Amino acid sequence: MTETLEIPQIEDVIAKLGTLPAMPAVVMDLVASIDDESIDMEQLTHKIERDQALTSKTLRVANSAFFGLAGKVGSIREAATIIGLRSIRSIALASALGGVMRREGDKAMLCHFWTHAFMTAVAGRELAGRVGVSAEHAFVAGLLHDIGKLAVAYFYPDIEARLEQYCKDHAASWCEAELALGMPTHGQIGSALARRWHFPEPLCAALDDYHADCDMPLARLIYVADLLAACHAAAGGERIFINEIDEHAWHAVIHDERDLQRALCVMHSAAEMAVCMV
Repeated sequence: MTETLEIPQIEDVIAKLGTLPAMPAVVMDLVASIDDESIDMEQLTHKIERDQALTSKTLRVANSAFFGLAGKVGSIREAATIIGLRSIRSIALASALGGVMRREGDKAMLCHFWTHAFMTAVAGRELAGRVGVSAEHAFVAGLLHDIGKLAVAYFYPDIEARLEQYCKDHAASWCEAELALGMPTHGQIGSALARRWHFPEPLCAALDDYHADCDMPLARLIYVADLLAACHAAAGGERIFINEIDEHAWHAVIHDERDLQRALCVMHSAAEMAVCMV
């Protein structure tokens, strides 16, 4: 007999999110600066370098194959000079996010989670110009797009296990499993968490809507980047269940074969970046 689980409402989940430790001040400063075009390199690099753990993790990601530096840089300032200030800010945010909602024994799960997140982020960043959105917003939204799933795994492991089992038993997508169990969507949970962390509202709204039939360019972009990341995983042998593809969103982002090849190409190096996170 299947055990009956009490399914939380979105208000219950938001209350749980409120029990998470506050983000370090340096991370909140980075979030606040996302839309600040006037921030200078000295100011930003100094903020990151105040946190030794964040500096170390940021440099590990910056020195990964994706950025082509291969261990060549030893300081935040040097990395910012080579790959750009916005890239460093995005990497630092990613590095900080990798430390939230983690427990002993979760390394394999977290590595899988962040590999998909990085694949989505780099594909979104590569295609951002196609829909006229900021490459940095695309990268950060890609990193955060499934953060609601991580919250469910952290606060409600029994429900996460039930969702996974439903997907396997019914060849269903995660969204279909959430609907069947009456669970708040991971988009709703993720956007609530992003708002708690004071990310820009357009980014929070995109997290809430990226699986929906939405006209928001950033949401469409993340939908397509997420789909590409899932297909990349499926090509590697992972069992993936996908809802019917929204062709309108697909063609709004992927204009021709070259777009598709560019996105697929940058995703190959995402796994190394994910290992740096955990």
